[in-house]
Amino acid sequence: MSFMNESKQGSFRNLSPVGSCSLWQLGLRFLRVYLGEIDLKDKLINGVLALIKQERLNSTISNQQIITKLIHILLALSLYKGEFEQRFIEESKRFYEER
Repeated sequence: MSFMNESKQGSFRNLSPVGSCSLWQLGLRFLRVYLGEIDLKDKLINGVLALIKQERLNSTISNQQIITKLIHILLALSLYKGEFEQRFIEESKRFYEER
């Protein structure tokens, strides 16, 4: 079994045969392919920022493990430095100025 992608010409090309890479690598490949198509990048970044804000507001539900895993995904996709970090700093500054 392998993951296939239909190209513009209608033929299929193999993205990653199952078994030749880890599930983590397979998931990252999938995310990279579809990141722009489904506006996932902004949803991921906004979701992480919302979880961090909930955590700061002493939410009864601990989001630390989820946040850590999502940060690892942002790092693996090379989205942390260019896309996430500046927004995180701005949101943090805004949050603590309101306190």
